[in-house]
Order: sequence, then C-alpha cells, then structure tokens
Amino acid sequence: MKRAAVLGSMLAAAVPSRAFSQTQSQPLIRIGGSPTDLYAEPFIALEAGFFAKAGLNVEVSSLANGSAIAAAVAGGALEIGLADMIQIANAVQRGLPFAFFAGGGLYQTEAPILAMCVAKTAAFASPKDLEGQTIALVALKSITEAAVKEWLVRGGADPSKVRFFELPYAEMNPALQRGAIGAAFIGEPFLSASKADIRVLGKSYDAVGPSFYISAFFGVRDWLAKNAETARKLTTALYEAARWANTHH
Repeated sequence: MKRAAVLGSMLAAAVPSRAFSQTQSQPLIRIGGSPTDLYAEPFIALEAGFFAKAGLNVEVSSLANGSAIAAAVAGGALEIGLADMIQIANAVQRGLPFAFFAGGGLYQTEAPILAMCVAKTAAFASPKDLEGQTIALVALKSITEAAVKEWLVRGGADPSKVRFFELPYAEMNPALQRGAIGAAFIGEPFLSASKADIRVLGKSYDAVGPSFYISAFFGVRDWLAKNAETARKLTTALYEAARWANTHH
C-alpha cells in the first residue's frame, strides 16, 4: 500500500479510535492499525466494506506504532496486528508465538513514503552533519532504527554519536521547528502535510533495499492454525484494500 494520505489525516485526528463492521453475526476479529500510510490498510478495508464483503466481523483499533500493536496481540487484546519484520523477529526470539500471514506496506525507492527530514532552515547537508543531534523515529528497536543507522554509516556518520528518540509522526514537524530534534524520519501522510516546513535530507530506507515490505500482518500461531479460513478471508479483504489504495492516492 503506497499512499492513503487523506484517510491517514482523518485517522490521526481520531486516535484512539474504533470502528465496527456491520457483520455482527460472525465472531469478532480485533485488528490493530495506526494512523500512518503503511498501517492504515485495516481502516481502509473496514470503511470501504471489504471486510463485510468477505463476511467478516472486524473491529479496528488505532495504536501508536508496530511495537504497541505487537504488545496488544501478545496480551490478547487483538487477534491480528501489523508490525515490521524486526519487531516480530525480536518477539519470536523472546518466545512469543507470532507468525506473519499477509503482506502490508511496501517501500519503493521510486515512490518513497518515508524520508529523513530536517527543518527547511537547518544547515544540515549530509548524514555526517547529524552527529551530536537527536533523530526522531516512530519506533525504536525496529526496521526504521536499523535502516537509519545503516544510512548514517553509509553517509560517513557514526551512529553512536547520534541520539534516537521515539516520537509519533504527528509530533515530528513541530519538534523540528522548535529545534528540539535535529532530524526526523517522517512518513506519510505527515511527510506531505509538512512539506512547507521541512527539507528531505535522504531516503534512509534505501539502505535496506529499493523495494521491501516495511509492515506485514501477523497473529499468534495457534489462532492462525485454528482459523485458517478466516485468515485467508482477511488476506483477500486486505489485499483488495491495498489495490484500492494504490489507485486512490
């Protein structure tokens, strides 16, 4: 899913929000998303009726990021969530029985939906200039942090000389304008919404690759095994939502 800027902006104003499908006779499936481009797919599937079309009764909750979503799935508050590969790998290594079952948000270098940004008036011109600065990330211990550190290294900077701070996308541009942080890795729809105030310093995700899944849908292995047909219907509905979003930027 590449862009859903208008929907994302609406969701950002509604956090924390919950919405319900009309297929109430079916068992409830609780899914976690986030008001950002790469995590808005469940909201699109719900509002556009793709879940209902598949005969699913779905509740979608808005959480801050993939780490919060993973914690909610681990605690039994959600059946399905969205997170990145490092977040889920870390959880699995610590004994949590998570498994991916469908792709989510795709990064493509020719249409980047996240970028390392600085205030338009800032003097920073390269990754090296960010040494001694604080960089805001939407989630620590994630694919975002790993990518940004690799991007810094490739740009001649020492990541150990940079401070990383977790901050919601909606708060990144204001923090840049106040001078509270030196740079921020901002994602859509906030990247476009802030373009009058910020300058893109680089495409940090290119340090991972030109195209890769940033987020993917996951659940607890036991639930997925017992609900294989439901997982298949979820995948169908979510992919329909992604196809719709990719043609309705």
